[in-house]
Formats: sequence, C-alpha cells, structure tokens
Amino acid sequence: MPTLKLQWGLWNQMFEYVLAYSLSQEYNEAIVLDGYFLESRYIGASWTFRHYELDVFGINKDYADIPSWIRYSIHPWFIDILNRLRFHGRYTRERDGAFIEKFPKNAYLDGWFQSYKYFQEYIPDIKKIFTVKTPLSKENQDILDIIQEAGNNAVSLHVRRGDYVALESANKWHGVCSIGYYEEAIQYMKAKLWNPVFFVFSDDVGWCRENIVFPEWVVAHYIDHNGNQWHEDLRLMYSCAHHIIANSSFSWWWAWLGRNPDKIVLAPGKWLQTDNFNTQNLIPPSWILL
Repeated sequence: MPTLKLQWGLWNQMFEYVLAYSLSQEYNEAIVLDGYFLESRYIGASWTFRHYELDVFGINKDYADIPSWIRYSIHPWFIDILNRLRFHGRYTRERDGAFIEKFPKNAYLDGWFQSYKYFQEYIPDIKKIFTVKTPLSKENQDILDIIQEAGNNAVSLHVRRGDYVALESANKWHGVCSIGYYEEAIQYMKAKLWNPVFFVFSDDVGWCRENIVFPEWVVAHYIDHNGNQWHEDLRLMYSCAHHIIANSSFSWWWAWLGRNPDKIVLAPGKWLQTDNFNTQNLIPPSWILL
C-alpha cells in the first residue's frame, strides 16, 4: 500500500487524505499516513507551521511507523539519493503539480495532489467523510438558519489574506485575489440570481467590510465569530447554494463539498503567482473562471 506524507493545513491534508483513500479503495488496503513532516518544527522554516486537523471529520490520527532515513525526503536534494540507493524508484514526488496517472503500489507519496481527478470515482464517499462532526453552536445555527432561508439565493464569498499577505514566501507563491475579481463575481451572481444574499468569510473580515462594495439593496452577512475554527466556517460555507472562491484550497473544498447540484462556482483565473506549477487539473470543468 502507498504511504502518503501528510503536510500543510487542513485543506491540503484533505487533498492528501482523499488520494490515500482512493488508493486504499483501489488496492483494498488500509490508509497509511506519515505525519512526521506535519508535526516537526524547523527553525528558519519559510512556511506556516500546521498540525493534524482531520479529526474535525472524525478521522483519527493514526500515523504509520516510518523509518527515520525515509523522512529525510523533506529535503528535495535527497530525492535522487533515495531513489538510487534505497527506494529504487518507489519515492513518488509530485512534480510541479503535474497529474500522476498511476501510482506504484508500495510507493512513498510526497506532494499536494490538488486535483479532483484523483477521487472523482468516490464523490459520495468523500462528501460523507468530510462532513463536520462537531455540534453546531447557537451562533452558527442562527447563521445556518439564515442561509437555509435564503435558499437558492445564498452565496458564499471567501477572501483569503492572512499569511498570503503577511508571509513573503506565501505572497510570492499565492498572491491575493484583486478587488476587481470580487466586484466582477458579485455582479455575475447578481445577474444570475433573483435576490442574492452574500455570506462573507475571511481571515480578515475587517478588510472585507472596508474594501468590498456590494450593489445597493444587496444583503451581505459577515461571518467573523468562529476565529481559527475554520471547520465551523466550512460547514456554513458548503451549506450555501453558490460560491465565490479565493485562490485557496479552503475555498476550493467548501465549493466542491457544496450540496447544491446546480451550484454556480466562480474561481480566479490565475490561481498562483508562479507559472512553474501546473493547476490545470485543479478546477472542475463546471466551475467558471474570472
């Protein structure tokens, strides 16, 4: 069975987990995850430290016992050495986001694996797995009631800032969506829906209040009470009928998990600042790029 290196935040962990799930179904074997990189802390690291977060879906933290020499794979220069001396080609690293058609049965997998194609055969299973299990607070229940009352007019809108702005390496890699993108997306939804009601989610709601302008008579609710409990926002987001997403795997997941079969999903045409990473297999064909 392939072993998958777990890394980055919850939304990346979800992409990694569903690849492991798909392979476990294909090979009829248990899911094997390595959490060494995720749980480690390196002085001078240029990324945001994360921790295991899949437990919000009831997925227990059950790491494989991986030999320490394999874990040096976190250093890119060590890949060729692993392949030549130890793994004999079994180390499979995602290269620049390119889609991998077939995985060796006993490979060690390292990458983001951000493509719906890796798990499109198991859509009902994945949506069931990624249902938030924690009880709703009264405040979130009140918001959910408003979303359900809006029905087909409920539109989630996500603005990702945080480390995309504050961390230089993240800013150079991801960048942030422009005001123009959100204005165009809002107008698109207004033209398509009879009476759109927007639900704004962000790690900087104050910035959204000051900078995103909604047309006159359009109602917008700003969700800012969940703090770092992003899974609570996720549950509210995927309950909306339609979605305006940022260039964020967080956005991607709530739109993909949305239960409305006729959902409109608007996504930024440029996902990353770099042109050296392939994102052509990231966006489902039914989503609209602006």
